[in-house]
Parts: sequence; C-alpha cells; structure tokens
Amino acid sequence: MLGQKVPVENTALGQADTHWRASVFGNEMMQPFVVAGRAMPLSRATLRSLQDLGYTVDLSQADAFSLPLPSLRQAQGPQMRLDGNTSGPIRVVDSSGRVVRIINP
Repeated sequence: MLGQKVPVENTALGQADTHWRASVFGNEMMQPFVVAGRAMPLSRATLRSLQDLGYTVDLSQADAFSLPLPSLRQAQGPQMRLDGNTSGPIRVVDSSGRVVRIINP
C-alpha cells in the first residue's frame, strides 16, 4: 500500500532533496543539521523511509512526534502538505500513522 508523499527540502543550498522539509517537519531528526540541546525526535515517517530502502526497523522505537501546528509553521513561510498538494484537506496523524484530525483549509 502506498502512503502519502513526504516533502523534502527544496530551498536550503546543498540540502535540497536530501532531508525532510524543515518548514513542514520542524525539529524531526531527518534534518540537515543537529542543534545541541534541541529535542529532535525520530518519527515513524523516517523509520518507514529507512524500511523502504531495505533496512530492518522496529517501528515501536519511533519517538512521539506530530507535525507542528499550522499556526506555528506560518512564521516559517508558505507550507506544503505531506501529500505534496497545496489545497484540500490536511490530515493530522499520530505517532502510529493514524489520522486523528482533518483540517479543511
């Protein structure tokens, strides 16, 4: 079963297409830089991406993670939803990947 697309970085010089888009994922571990003293959770999205590459992963070891609220992300500029679209409903998922809320922009 295919999941939603995950937006990758498209603006950072030298980081394009190599990490999750920081403006969408906030402080999730799959960022180009580690910030000392800042919590950087490892999400199921990152573990699943490693699984897609053939690694054996234990999804129960994913950190609790949710996408930053849209109101917090607005300060970082225009956003793209996880499925790559810019219009339509936004699905909020919990750490196990279940849709827990739908936001209609």
